[in-house]
Amino acid sequence: MATQARTERSTRAKRPERPQRIPVGGFRDKLTVHFKDPEHREKFYARWVKDDHENGGNIIRFIQGGYEFIPSDEVTVGQTHVFKSENVGTIVRQPADKEGNYLYLMRLPMEYHLEDQEAKAQVVDSTEEALRKPDSLKEDMEAVYGSIKLSRD
Repeated sequence: MATQARTERSTRAKRPERPQRIPVGGFRDKLTVHFKDPEHREKFYARWVKDDHENGGNIIRFIQGGYEFIPSDEVTVGQTHVFKSENVGTIVRQPADKEGNYLYLMRLPMEYHLEDQEAKAQVVDSTEEALRKPDSLKEDMEAVYGSIKLSRD
């Protein structure tokens, strides 16, 4: 018995280290994108685009917005020991849902991404400005509707 216990311990010691165990209900990093060229992180904004239209309408909309597919040889996706992405030629895609839709990995030059973010911020600013009432109306309106206070941290 003592010999058998020593043999089992020595066999365990020789095993290669296993990847970290992730519980079935735990977090799985399937969609994180890592550019192989570090400069691409600064040049491009990457995002997953769900194509849920039969005719590819969502993908076409993104292409018209300046996006392009990221070649599979330029990125690694997620934890390779958990899930390997399915590449169709040079296009990287992942299953999106149980209905058979897919997510496609696309990129946009960073300058366009920043322009888009600025445009979104302007819409938010104008909406917030519309919510602010002139001082002359505040007293009358607060009696009927209450008040609102907006601030940015």
